[in-house]
Formats: sequence, C-alpha cells, structure tokens
Amino acid sequence: MRNIYFMASLATLLLVGCGKDDGSYKFENSESGTKAIFNATIDKIGSATRMTNQSWSTDDRIGITCIDINLPEYDQKNFQYVSNDQGAFSALDPLKEIWFLGANDYQVTAYYPYSGEAGAVPKSLSSITNTENQLPENQQKIDYLFASTTASRNNPNVNLTFSHRMSRLVVQFESVKDEENNPQIDLGTINCFLINVKQSGTFIPSTGVAVADDTDKAEDKNISQILNQANGYKLSLILYPQSSSSTKIDAILKNSENPNGIYYAVDLGELLFKSGFSYNYTITAKKDADNKIVLDVTKGSITAWDEVDNVEIESNPAPVQTNVGGTSIDEWSPEEEVSVDSKDAQ
Repeated sequence: MRNIYFMASLATLLLVGCGKDDGSYKFENSESGTKAIFNATIDKIGSATRMTNQSWSTDDRIGITCIDINLPEYDQKNFQYVSNDQGAFSALDPLKEIWFLGANDYQVTAYYPYSGEAGAVPKSLSSITNTENQLPENQQKIDYLFASTTASRNNPNVNLTFSHRMSRLVVQFESVKDEENNPQIDLGTINCFLINVKQSGTFIPSTGVAVADDTDKAEDKNISQILNQANGYKLSLILYPQSSSSTKIDAILKNSENPNGIYYAVDLGELLFKSGFSYNYTITAKKDADNKIVLDVTKGSITAWDEVDNVEIESNPAPVQTNVGGTSIDEWSPEEEVSVDSKDAQ
C-alpha cells in the first residue's frame, strides 16, 4: 500500500494495486492516477543569476499548484519542488508529490522563489529593490518567476516555462573607440545612482503579477551601483513594473586624469517599465573640442527579456539627452550647492 497525499477536499488516498512501474496507479475509488514529472526552464536572458543563467542551480525551490479544471475542490496547493545538481525538479517531501487523478485536465501554476507551506495558497511577497538587493548574490531574491500550463493523467510530463515578472533596466557604459577598436577614454570607476523609480512592491505567486506600491516604502530613494572593469561597466537593475515620469541617472566618473571625479546627470525621460521586458541604453564617453569628457546617450531600446527573435517592439521613451557635459567635483565647495541638469549641459 502506498499513501498519495492530496490537500483540501482530497484525503489521503490508498492504493489498491500497482499494475505498472511507469508511475501509473489504480486508486481506491477506481480512478487511475499518474505522478507528475516536471521539467522547468527559464526564458533566455543575459546576465548572472536566475535571470542570466538559463539553467537552475542546485537546491532552487519552486512552488507548484495543481487544480482539477472541472473539480476545483480537488487541488494540490503550493507543493515544494527542489532542483538537483542536474537541474531536474522533484518533490521536497515524497508525501507531497503532485498526482493527476482521473480523466480531467489540470491547471498547473508555478512560481519562484518558494514561500509559505504546502496546502495553503501562497501569500503575496513584498520586497524592496534597493541597493542591497541589487547585488549579484541577492538579485535572485527579487527576480520573481512564474509559469502556467495544463496537464493530465495522459500527459503527466509537464514542461514549465518560467518568465520574468519584474522589469529590468540595463545601461552599458563604454568608451569611444579608435581605428584599431581600442577604447580612447579610461572609464576608471563609475558610481551610478538611479533616481525616480519606486523600489517597494508586491509579487502575487498565484497569478504571477508583480506591481509597485503606490507609495514607495524605501528609505533610501536612490539605487546605487559601482561600475568597473570587473562588471563590464554595465548597470543592470531589476525593478517592479511601473511608470516613471522622470527616470534619471546620476553618474560620477573617476579615472587617473580626474581623481576627484566628474559628475553627470542623465535624464532618461518618461518610461513605462513593463513586466518581462528589458530597457536597454548605451552611454558612450568621448572628448569634446575642449578635451572634456562628455557622454553620448543612445535612445533606449525595449526588448522582451526572453530575447525572442524577430519581434519588433516600439520604444516608448522620449529621445534622451545626448552629449551630456559634466561638472568636476573639485569645483564644488561646501558653501554653495551646484545643480547640474542634463538639459543645461549643452
């Protein structure tokens, strides 16, 4: 005899016979049942956590809910599945494996990262996309994923394709190149600050919806990141879907020629950060006629985070400021406040 664990209205079911070794069994009520086998993939992406690695890490944990479409009281809520070193998922608790019982189809939903407990609808997850959570080792905490599909006893091999439910902003800093494709500007170290975006929000595991709070709960309103050769001078931030009327980046560039730094204010304008999309900019440093370092900013492009080929998506930002001048920090003094805005830097 073997116990098969179902939550809610289904009590523990006892097997009366095991005719095959393929995962198919006969239950006490004469309904056939088959154990679900889950294969989980992540839409293509391009950096280094859950969003940059197309394979799962060992001990990644997802929550899976399975509901009979015709008999919704027959459900298995928030069962925890864990990945092994090969990226395959199996139930953390053998008594809480998902089974398809009877001839009906089942609605299957899954999310990452796991929270709550088996048998209960997972509660909404609140977080803040602040500087600490944007560190590479912490971004997986806010990189919410969701998948949905249907399955049945006759189709127990379930392919769960997860998609990113947050939005992403990527800003690549680079130097203008010479004829031999060598950088002409020493980018040194760039301190970046993202301004005018809401950091606090909520992710609903049962629906896969992520939304920013109406009122931002973050104490520090700026998200900061230090860019250097080690991270390829790439600012990559995970954000809650939202509209921003004036997204702005403040940057301080310090190199051997400018040890005190040069301050730049780059206005990216109005942006609509949509779930699952990446907003990409390139900022190129070059020298003007006065031998001062200025920044050229390309108009932002918007791509599906899963890098789907042959899909054209209109960019919604207004043209951004180009040829942004800088103010040397050593020109500032404690007695005065210097306000630098990109539109004044012509």
